[in-house]
Amino acid sequence: MIQRFVLVGVLVAAAASLAQAQGRGRGQGGNQNNVGMPWEPLRNAVMTPWEGRPFTDQKTQPFKIFDNVYYVGIETVGSYLLTTNAGLIMIDSTYAETADHVLESVRRLGFDPANIKYLIITHQHNDHFAGAPRIKASVPSLRVGVSAPDWDAVAKATMLSRDLVINDGDTLKLGDTTLKFYITPGHTVGNLVTEMQARGNGRTYRTLVGVAFAPSPGMTEASIRSTERLKQLGPWDALLTSHSYLAPVAIPLTAQQILAPAASAQRGTTNHLSAQGADRINGYFDQILNAARERLARDQAQNAQAPTR
Repeated sequence: MIQRFVLVGVLVAAAASLAQAQGRGRGQGGNQNNVGMPWEPLRNAVMTPWEGRPFTDQKTQPFKIFDNVYYVGIETVGSYLLTTNAGLIMIDSTYAETADHVLESVRRLGFDPANIKYLIITHQHNDHFAGAPRIKASVPSLRVGVSAPDWDAVAKATMLSRDLVINDGDTLKLGDTTLKFYITPGHTVGNLVTEMQARGNGRTYRTLVGVAFAPSPGMTEASIRSTERLKQLGPWDALLTSHSYLAPVAIPLTAQQILAPAASAQRGTTNHLSAQGADRINGYFDQILNAARERLARDQAQNAQAPTR
C-alpha cells in the first residue's frame, strides 16, 4: 500500500555568524527569522540550554527513522542518511565542528562512510554546509550538490569547488532511489527541497527534504510563494524536520523523541510524530502561511510609515 512521501527536513536554519563559525552558540532567541512563526516558542525552549555552549556538546545518538532514512545529526541541527541499494546519500553536514560526529554516527549505524555517493546541501547557512569539507576530505569520491543560486556562497565559505549544480526540477537517481529537487526561495535565494520516498511499516511515504519556511529579511513574499507551492505539490503524509524545534508539536522534545518512530507508537498507523497525515500537515502549512502573511503586512505598514528622504 503506497502512502504519500514524508515531508523530511522542514529546514529553517539559523543565520550564519562569526560566533557560530568559532564553534559557540549565541543569541539563539534573537534570530528574527523565527519571530511570530508557529514554532518560535518551541525553538526558544529547545535552543536555550545550548546558549553559549560549543556545538560539540550537542552530540546525540544516531537512530533509524524509516527503513531507508536515518538521523545522523546533532541535537538541534539535522543531517539525514538515505540508504539505497547502490550507496548512501547524505542531506546536510551540520557545522564544521560536528562533521566528525556525523561521520561517526554513520559508522555507529553500521554503514561505511566510504559508501556515501552524494552530499546534498540544502542551503547556504553554515549550520548546514560548514561540515562539508571535512566529510568530502574523508570521502573524496563523493559529490557535493548545492542549488545553482546558493553555490557561490557555499564555495566561497568552504573553498569547495563547484561540483553538482542543482536546478529546479532536476532529478537524481541512485540505485532504487530517485530524488527530485525544488528550489524554494525565501530563507535563502536557493533553498533546496528534495522529494524522495521513505519506506517503513510496509508502506511508502511521500517525502520532502529541506523545506525552510522562515522568511529571511526582504524575502517574506518569496517565502510565501514557496510555501504555497510546496502545499500545492502535496498532499504529504509526514513531516520530518532538520531542526527538531520545527516539528508541529506543542512541547520541547529531543530530536529522537520527535523523529524516531518508537517515540510516537500511540499516534496512528504511521507510528511517527512526524507522520501526521495530509490534513495535519496542510494545517501546519496554513499556520506558517498565515504567520508569514501577517509579517508581510506589518513590514509593508512600517515601510509606508517610514519617512522619505
